[in-house]
This record gives sequence, C-alpha cells and structure tokens, in this order.
Amino acid sequence: MNNLKKITASALALVLSLGLVACNTKPGTDGGSTDTPAASEGKTEGTAGKKLLVWGPAEDQAEASGNWLKKQAEEFNKEKGYDVKFEFGTVAEPDAKTEVLKDVSAAADVYLFASDQTRELVEGKALARLGGKYEEDVKASNAENYVKSVTIDDALYAFPFTSNTWFMYYDKSVFSEDDIKSLDTMLEKGRVEFPLKNSWYIQAFFLANGGTMFGDSTDNEAGIDFGGEKGYEVANYLVDLVANKNFFVTDQNGFGIGGLGKDIDAFFSGSWDANAVKEKLGDNMGIAQLPTAKINGKDLQLKAFAATKAVGVNPGSKDLTLAMEFAQWLARPEAQKSHFDARNVIPAHKDLLNNPEVKDNAIANAEINTMLNTSFPQPFVAKMSQWWSPAENFGTQLASGEINHDNVEKYVDEFNKQINSSVLD
Repeated sequence: MNNLKKITASALALVLSLGLVACNTKPGTDGGSTDTPAASEGKTEGTAGKKLLVWGPAEDQAEASGNWLKKQAEEFNKEKGYDVKFEFGTVAEPDAKTEVLKDVSAAADVYLFASDQTRELVEGKALARLGGKYEEDVKASNAENYVKSVTIDDALYAFPFTSNTWFMYYDKSVFSEDDIKSLDTMLEKGRVEFPLKNSWYIQAFFLANGGTMFGDSTDNEAGIDFGGEKGYEVANYLVDLVANKNFFVTDQNGFGIGGLGKDIDAFFSGSWDANAVKEKLGDNMGIAQLPTAKINGKDLQLKAFAATKAVGVNPGSKDLTLAMEFAQWLARPEAQKSHFDARNVIPAHKDLLNNPEVKDNAIANAEINTMLNTSFPQPFVAKMSQWWSPAENFGTQLASGEINHDNVEKYVDEFNKQINSSVLD
C-alpha cells in the first residue's frame, strides 16, 4: 500500500510539473486552493458518441453570419478527424452568467461570455481554470490587457476572442485628425456628448490624472485612490466641463446617435453602435481612440476600461478535455478572422492585430488602439462591486450641478470613501 501511495504521488507530481492540468481553482482561506477535476492536454481519441453543448449569441448562429458557430464545429471535426455531436443553445454573451449559474450542471460545456462576469462564474464553479499549453497559448497570443480580462487571483480562466471597450465617434466635417487628439480642442469647435453618469465611463478622467484602481487592477486590498488633490483637480475639471455649452451629458450608451449631424458632433460608445453611426454620418463617420483632457493645465490621456469577450469551459463537462480543446479552437486566429469577416467581431489575437484587412477597418483600428494605448484593465477583484453605484451617483451629482467648485473637496472625499467601503471589510 505504501508503495502504491508513493507511485501515485510521484505520478501526480510529474503531471503538475509538466503543466498538464487545467483546474477550476478557488482560492482557499489558508492561501491554498480547492480544485475540481480538470482537463488533460492529451489528444482526445475515440470521439464517436461524444457530445458537446455549446452556447453562443443568436448572431453567431444566423444565416447572415454563415452560422459561424456551427461552421467552426464542422471544421473542428473535419480537421481533427473527430466525430463529435454538437448541440447549440442561444445565449448572448452578456447573459451567460445568469443562464449558466441557474444550474451549472445543466449548462453548456463551452460558452461565450463577457469578461466582466469572470469572477462570479469562477466563484460559482462554472469556469475551468486553464493550465499547461492552454495557459501558454492565451498568454503568448494576447496583449496584457486581454489576458488580465480573464485572470482572477493570478489564475487564467478563458480564451479571449474579441475586445470589449469604448472609444470615440465623430463627424469628420467638424473635426480634423489633429482636433480629435484633445477633448478641450474639440469643445472649441463642436458639440461633444459623454455619458458622465455611466460608471463604465467616468473613471476615464480620474485614471488620466494618476488615480489608481486596485493597483494594476488586480490587488483587491489596494482599493481605489481617486481622492486627495488629484481627485479634486479632476472634479474641478468636470464641473467646468458640465458648464461648457458645447458639452452634453447622457447616462446611456449611444444616446448621441440621434443627434449626430444636428445637435451632436462627437460621442463615446463602442463597436455595437457602428452601423447606426454610419447611417447617420456616411463618409463623414470618424472613429478614434480616446483623446486627452487638460486637467489642471496638463494634457492627460483619458482611459477606458479594457475588457473582452471570451470562450469558457464548464468544469463539470463530461468531456472536459474535449471541451477545452474546442474552446481553444473557437479562439484560434483562423476562427477570429472568420468571426471578423462574418460579423465585424474585432479580433484579439496578436497575429491579427496587424492584418491588413483588420488595420484598414476603422472600427477595428479604433477599438484595438484603445485597448493597446488608451485603456486600463477593468478590475474584477471582489471590492470592485462597490464602485458602480457610487460612481453613477457622483456623475449624476456633477451633471445636475449639485457639485460645484465650492464643495468639490466634500463630495470627492465622500465619493472616495464610498468606493472603498465594502461589506467585505
């Protein structure tokens, strides 16, 4: 019996040393981890009779996109010589967390999801941790912001396939390429809309002026530092911004579309609004990464949250190795290029960022440049949950004029206190 234990222990040590395991790991209170069964990296043999349930958005299963998801499954079987039976369910990426966590045991083996759901999916034991060649592949194939978007407590949990951030749309008949480098210059020449009351956007000004969010975005205990003199400078800038007759505040994405060409000359949103903007502006549609803002006399770079959409694997899958292999397949460069061709889904893979077809696409160029140059990784630490409501309230108070130059310090101090308060403390 002792010899058997030694053999088993040695085998386990060898497997771990070679990085052959992809685990769903939840940090333990003692600094250890609690692991669930994981996928081997070995090639899956004897696939006849094996099944995979895959969830993705309706657009990826529509005739208009050539049924991208089904096509990828067919190519997977053909190129690998497999005989996997695929079943598909319709779940949009923003809804993945809700649907998966209803019953993880009945959820898809492989599913597409928005990366801001990563922590809750991990805590719900609904995402298999990537290890070995899968982890190496993601880190080698993606820029740091993309990798961080699916990393929780230094563990990697999914395959990014597209970026998810916001940038700027503008009317090229109003602004030149030099004008759009500075928000303040733009406000001298045209009318700009910004969703100041939306907490996915307002952090751009604080981060520009040296504010920090959980250190590099991953240190839960570091908290958010948007207070003190730097915070007061930002708030004073925003008070003046709201008072500017050429600045308009809204609280939702894409609101500025209706006014383009009439009341609004530029606004901030994401790739989801591209077609609507094109209809409004035609050849005058301009798209660019974020501009700078002159805060306390300095031109400082605004920063959007950098997130992604990714492919995840259910750790409870009956064919975990096969599921992991197919998830990786959906995020490979050929699949991302096909996704881009079918639906303008902007690639994440490094090999495609300089692809001529991608670089010549204005939407892709703006989104990629934002991810690489004018963004900050959206934090997924536990205390980030305390950010959203106070940030929305602060933006609303600015927009209504409740915050002014005389009371900036009071409101910034209270704001910084709220975003660092937590039931976890």
